[in-house]
Amino acid sequence: MRCLNVYTPNNPIENSLFWAKIKDKWRQNQNKPKVEVILGDMNLVEEAADHMPAHDDYQPATETLSELKNLFHLTDGWCRENPTTLDTFYMAGQSIQSQIDQIYIKESSLPYSWDWAIEQTGINTDHLMVTATILKPWQLYMGSGRYAMPAYLAKDPDLLQTLERMGMQHQERMEQSQSIRTQEINPQSLHKSFKTEVIKEIRRFSKQNIPKIEKELRSLRADKGKILNDPEISIETREMNLALLDDRIKMLEIRCFAKARDTVATNFFVNGESLARPWINLNKEWKPRDMIAALKARATPRNRLERNSKKMAELA
Repeated sequence: MRCLNVYTPNNPIENSLFWAKIKDKWRQNQNKPKVEVILGDMNLVEEAADHMPAHDDYQPATETLSELKNLFHLTDGWCRENPTTLDTFYMAGQSIQSQIDQIYIKESSLPYSWDWAIEQTGINTDHLMVTATILKPWQLYMGSGRYAMPAYLAKDPDLLQTLERMGMQHQERMEQSQSIRTQEINPQSLHKSFKTEVIKEIRRFSKQNIPKIEKELRSLRADKGKILNDPEISIETREMNLALLDDRIKMLEIRCFAKARDTVATNFFVNGESLARPWINLNKEWKPRDMIAALKARATPRNRLERNSKKMAELA
């Protein structure tokens, strides 16, 4: 996928010249491959609603950007997926908030994209990050692999006590099956059922015991969405509440990012140069298992593509 990563000038006139220079460079060289994605800090918005308070940006700059998008047949993926939702990027210490970080994607690639989101980066910056998953039409589906218990549940005393009780009951059934063996009652079938029950119990616990940070982040993001899309809230109140929410979200994201980074670093330090899974997976080739990349799910909006193998089998 051919991506153009940009960091545009903040000055409106220089911003306009920046887009014009890129446009002219491609028009002068017809053999240059067309860009499929433009992403980065645009330092302008195309719609007044993407500023808070709402106002238009320098018109020559927005027009030149629009011409470049038309040249490559690009569109704003997040806005297309969320046409009625407002979101702005909180700029620390500034009274104006703007959604200036964007991902522009080819119109033909939009049906092959999903999970469009605007998130904190986990590092100390006053920008948020637009994220998306983009599929090449011929790219095959790769599943999430074997289920693994969330690490934070490994020390949950209630779960451990429940699993110990289930294990004792399973051991009794296994011993009883030695004398009474049938098609349904045998060590293999009982052990398979036990593993299924354990996974169900772990998943039930994981839903009930979401980490406190993740639970708070979900609540804060929901509150932010309500404030952004409530027309009855005054601009002053909205700005103040968003500033408080964004500061709290940013702090929690940084904590999560730091914890994840330390976990990865520790794991690699311990297992990085030993014949263990982390070292083996570094250069492992992940081969696809399915020959059909996707099927159209006709009952969904815009006939979205279904890539999950099990659901594809149901559609077929």
